[in-house]
Amino acid sequence: EWWKSDVEAVINEAMNFGRAPNVSDAHTINGHPGPFSACSSQGGYNLPVRPGKTYMLRIINAALNEELFFKIAGHQLTVVEVDATYVKPFKIDTIVIAPGQTTNVLVTANRGSGKYLVAASPFMDAPIAVDNVTATATLHYSGTLASTTTTLTVPPAQNATPVATNFTDALRVWFMHCHLEVHTTWGLKMAFVVDNGKGPNESVLPPPPDLPKC
Repeated sequence: EWWKSDVEAVINEAMNFGRAPNVSDAHTINGHPGPFSACSSQGGYNLPVRPGKTYMLRIINAALNEELFFKIAGHQLTVVEVDATYVKPFKIDTIVIAPGQTTNVLVTANRGSGKYLVAASPFMDAPIAVDNVTATATLHYSGTLASTTTTLTVPPAQNATPVATNFTDALRVWFMHCHLEVHTTWGLKMAFVVDNGKGPNESVLPPPPDLPKC
């Protein structure tokens, strides 16, 4: 997130009045908002790549308030780590990342040549005001002329909950429960996996014998 105002002043005003901070004026990728009307002189960040190479991108959401979608036109992202925790690698075209969160993805430059849009846009499925401006960058294949038309991508809608859950569900262990459908309708789809330790004090107690069955 980027404000025209002093960031400390934005935070102080929010704390003094007991309300959410003012909506930001832009999002940025590596400090560049990308070429949009309010900052037309900014060409945006360029990520140079060589055909056939695979790159690891460490994506950090340094925003204050907003979850963000991240995608690259014409390329799949292979997620390998979230918040310093390795995950079973999986491919997806759009990730969602919360404030302060980090995600490592692998991107293979398998298109041969060209320029491809990189987009970071907000995710908010509640009636809360957000900065709905998309930050953009360019994945630029070596040898591609600067005048080459950039291949575009359409960011998810601001309230695209299915896109967000498609990503988060891929990170989780499926839970088993006797009234699974009810929890699903409430949006409760998280499970904790707990391993026993070496001794009884570090182990999970079994359920009591009189526990009613589902």
